[in-house]
Amino acid sequence: MRLTHILISLTFIAAALTGSANRAEIPSVSFTSRVIASRQPGAYAITTADFNRDGQLDVAVANYSENSVTVLLGQGNNAFSSSKYAVGTGPSSIMAADLNGDLIKDLIITCYNSGVVSVLRGRDDGSFDPAVNYSVFKAHHATAADFNGDGFLDLAVVEDDANKWAILINRKDGTFGAATSINSVGRPHAIASGDFDRDGKQDLAICHYLENRVSLWLGNGNGTFRPGASIPVGKGPHNVLAVDLNQDGLIDIATADSDNFTVTILMADVNGGFSQTAQPAVGAYPLFLTAADFNGDGILDLAAVNYGNGNVSVLLGSGNGLFSGAINMPASTSPTTLASGDLDNDGKPDIVVANSGASTVTMLSSRSGNIRSRGPISRGVVN
Repeated sequence: MRLTHILISLTFIAAALTGSANRAEIPSVSFTSRVIASRQPGAYAITTADFNRDGQLDVAVANYSENSVTVLLGQGNNAFSSSKYAVGTGPSSIMAADLNGDLIKDLIITCYNSGVVSVLRGRDDGSFDPAVNYSVFKAHHATAADFNGDGFLDLAVVEDDANKWAILINRKDGTFGAATSINSVGRPHAIASGDFDRDGKQDLAICHYLENRVSLWLGNGNGTFRPGASIPVGKGPHNVLAVDLNQDGLIDIATADSDNFTVTILMADVNGGFSQTAQPAVGAYPLFLTAADFNGDGILDLAAVNYGNGNVSVLLGSGNGLFSGAINMPASTSPTTLASGDLDNDGKPDIVVANSGASTVTMLSSRSGNIRSRGPISRGVVN
């Protein structure tokens, strides 16, 4: 069905930047905002991918209050068609990945209330098979990577409230064996994967909400892990992102510190260690992060969704682990997650936001240009 687009003409341009005395020239960024999906009960988690392989990016949103996933297929004219699929109860995160090697994206949804991971296998036309559920107690957030080196993506899932996390090994056909749970020191809340120690094996970074830390688990290459470093971050880390922020080939880490109203930046070194370079302020209760080059300068930027303010903060990267002061853009009531990608095919990354309070999906379309804004780079509060 064709969805009505509510276009709100909002333009936000990077102006004054706050922080240290170091000055830098950073290209501007602006966005326009509109609602691309309404009546999505408790829209809680969101992801983007090209589900039907037509070259147009699509959106999938997990609806916490309806126990469903809505797939929005891009039509190439700023319109989307919509279909829904049932999943487990209380879907809390969603991600897209090719689990069975058919080059078609599948969907992985953690369902906190029913304690399952729901997997929707993708079809070539952008539709999905009914959910297959795998038991993982208090499944809250997941990441996908090849943890045993067999060429197929496995899953790692945090068991929130259980002080555990779990591994599900791919049977090489997109289905999974029983979950193996690992005890965690502290309450795990979100998880990310990457080769942090550069040994060619996938590792894990888990943020612990109550302990204000990120713990590293180093992969052995056979689906097992050994404990690594425990790194302090801001108060109440709700999400963790693993990405190379300064283009040095090393995977860095960022956390959304929900009780600190900050984002903690941890830059990797060649020895597998991390150092905190910045902790820029964002809005109230940031819950989720995404990374993209929003202003087109070839350097990755960050965006945080702020539950308390109903907005999104964009932090423009300088390429050395430092970021501009936050550029804030309205989303809607109680936004919980966001994702990025070029949804309107203009060559610029956009942002989509799941608004749990409004039960809507907002799209922030990038309108980055050539205007340049001078200002200091923000280190924020560095511990």
